[in-house]
Amino acid sequence: MEMPAAGSSPDSVDGLAEHQLDFRDLDALTSLIGHEAVTRLKQLPTEFARLKPRAKGLGGRASALRVSSVFVRRYTADTRPWFMFHHDVPPLTANVALAGDCCHEGGRLLGLFANAVQLVEREEGEVTVHAKGLLHGVTRMRSGVRYSLIIFYREREGVRSFVDGDEE
Repeated sequence: MEMPAAGSSPDSVDGLAEHQLDFRDLDALTSLIGHEAVTRLKQLPTEFARLKPRAKGLGGRASALRVSSVFVRRYTADTRPWFMFHHDVPPLTANVALAGDCCHEGGRLLGLFANAVQLVEREEGEVTVHAKGLLHGVTRMRSGVRYSLIIFYREREGVRSFVDGDEE
């Protein structure tokens, strides 16, 4: 098992320090959250496709999506105060609130859907899942610390399988 490596190198989206902890394999994540939780995270693409059958860009490919990247992102007013609006590159993203919105000021997840910018209020442990077409960001942190577990899912073909640990 390889433990996560913390990093604050520039983020590929906005160039700010990323302040994240990258997981190199699922063993480290499993040791922290348990086998049942990891199994549920692995099943999210299929569940998302069932609930949102018209999700842009996903089509019938949900069963081919595998966990490709997992990291914990940390936001504070002094270090990583916000995240600009952006689209994710992978076909599907899961964002797990590791602290509820009540635990910090600011740092709210926003998404552009239903023709408006929407606030996505979350409690600790709630998961927000979206396809790559969703424009989203995080408002400026004013106080406290916000943590999110981010999981990117990609098609198995041509991507090192994070879950299976082999090349496809």
